[in-house]
Amino acid sequence: MTVKNQTLNFLRLIRSELYRYFKQRNYLISLIGIVVFTSFMIWLYSRSDLRVLKHGARLLKTDHNTLITGLHFAKVNVEYHFFILLPIFISLSGGMIYGSEAKKGLIKELLLFPVSRFKLLTVKFITLSIIILSLVFFLIIVSLTGGYLFYGAGPLVVYSSSDVHVIHPILMGQGKGLLYIAGSGMTIWYSLIALASVVFLISVIFNDSVSSSISGITFYFVCFLIGMQPQSGPIRKYLINDAMYTWKRIYYPDTTGVILKSALILSIYIIVSYLVSLVIFLKRDIR
Repeated sequence: MTVKNQTLNFLRLIRSELYRYFKQRNYLISLIGIVVFTSFMIWLYSRSDLRVLKHGARLLKTDHNTLITGLHFAKVNVEYHFFILLPIFISLSGGMIYGSEAKKGLIKELLLFPVSRFKLLTVKFITLSIIILSLVFFLIIVSLTGGYLFYGAGPLVVYSSSDVHVIHPILMGQGKGLLYIAGSGMTIWYSLIALASVVFLISVIFNDSVSSSISGITFYFVCFLIGMQPQSGPIRKYLINDAMYTWKRIYYPDTTGVILKSALILSIYIIVSYLVSLVIFLKRDIR
């Protein structure tokens, strides 16, 4: 088989995996959940105190109402989804992409076709990455649509540090603000792949979607709780959630080094999880 045919066959397998997953109820529930939660955030945003925004307006010597824009809502909405909903949705997806088929015996049937175990697992891992990308950009589109409809066009205010009481806020125009929102989507995507890869590994170990999804969610929140403890200082930067949260720094200037360091930590999680999953899958006796 030529390289071209192998590539086409590989792409067909990915397309088949995507088609199977997109038909599942879990994906539809994730999309509906994003729309419903965004609707709640539109209501909450209109009634919130927005103290940080008001503080930024005072420093910029402008009316804070001019900073309440569709871009700022989109930024806030994406952040809340990232902290609350997306880890849950991604854990469910990471567990189902392999675990549900393994539990039903479909993996055994798939191996009856002329496809190697390496290619099968790699296809599922890539499919999982594409699913996460679709959820992230669906969230960004819904956030921007809701933001512009309810709060209109306008600038995006960001801070050169997470400590808004010390560092002066920076005002971005429409174009640059949209670029920052899109850039945050790519960093969020990579962060969530790291979490999904851990869940994927658990699903390969246990051959079950439910237990792996629950374990993934538990792993995420345990890391979050550990990171909140003052004594966790030496290990905090190596926790998956701490590296995941660094995506927010894309809004701040001069933080490329911090982002690259976090990307390296996330890459280690992704590579190790995938390789361990592959080794287990290659050695497993599937009959």
